[in-house]
Amino acid sequence: MLTRHVCILIVMLFGSVFGTPLAKLVSEARIKRYPKNQMLLYGGDRIIDLYILKKGVAKMYDIDQKGNEKVLHILKPPCILPLTAFGTSGQTNEWFYGAITDCEVYSVSYDEAERRVAADCKLAAYLMRHSASEMHELLIRVSSLGKSDAQGKLAQVLTFLAVRHASERHGGWRRVSFPVGHQLLADMIGMTRESTALGMKRLREHNIIRYPRATQLEIHFRHLVAAGAS
Repeated sequence: MLTRHVCILIVMLFGSVFGTPLAKLVSEARIKRYPKNQMLLYGGDRIIDLYILKKGVAKMYDIDQKGNEKVLHILKPPCILPLTAFGTSGQTNEWFYGAITDCEVYSVSYDEAERRVAADCKLAAYLMRHSASEMHELLIRVSSLGKSDAQGKLAQVLTFLAVRHASERHGGWRRVSFPVGHQLLADMIGMTRESTALGMKRLREHNIIRYPRATQLEIHFRHLVAAGAS
């Protein structure tokens, strides 16, 4: 039986892939490190390697004709980048991926990944479930952008952050695991920074959100739901 200290060491080394079929995919993989705000993948890049997020938080986004970022999804370990990875080797990546926090990724060549998946049905089934889950969340995110009012869009994105990227705190609060400023929220909901800041001010007045420190966002999920977010 593994001791507690050995288990902690293994998790530190392998991250959230430990104990899942993904461990076979990343075995002997290179680890690449990206500081926050650095690009992981550019739109238009040819897909030669697959990235499996080991540590940190990344964003998937598009850039409009005016140069504005439109954040489509927020990714956490053990997400596979790009999301459209399993197609044909050398195909073009459609979106941009950037590091919100310091990130570490496993880098596996597409050809090697394809061989390992073909040889392991459990790994293939795991990747299918994982991909379906990510696509489900992405579709929910994209659907929320159809709301016309800033408050409705903010409510949807805060629900997403509270459910997918936050940990429980005392008193019903949930703390998001990465810095969330008004610009990031604006890029997620397709509104201006000024409109977003005004909407967040109203939510703070209703005790739905708070910022204990700078961009450290906490969400009172029960209050959010009661206000009609879900």
